[in-house]
Amino acid sequence: MGSAKRLNYVRKASYSRNLEKIEAEKELDGFYVIRTDLNKEVASTAEVVSNYKALSHVERVFSADLDIRPIRHHVENRVRAHVFLTMLSYYVSWHMNERCCLKMIIQNQQKNFVAVQLHLLDVQKTH
Repeated sequence: MGSAKRLNYVRKASYSRNLEKIEAEKELDGFYVIRTDLNKEVASTAEVVSNYKALSHVERVFSADLDIRPIRHHVENRVRAHVFLTMLSYYVSWHMNERCCLKMIIQNQQKNFVAVQLHLLDVQKTH
């Protein structure tokens, strides 16, 4: 029904484009609205947007990475245990990945720092 706003009815089975409405809608292209009931003291605008953008990662995790389905358990306690263990294993792998990334960043910064120190020593020796 949204496209009906952009069309003018001319006669039976004939339509034309409403260029004024199409141009007005172009002004909003690329914008989206995020509404939250959180106070700015709880989460800044940047934090709200960042968390919203992270939802796609969470959706990917649930659809692909967790691989919860098919569950071949029929007793509620076993299903709950299966989901718990799957979430726990994902958390452990996420946590290990975060640590590895942080360690790699620190090692890279240390290498860069050493390279700068060596360069400064070379410059001092030449002058």
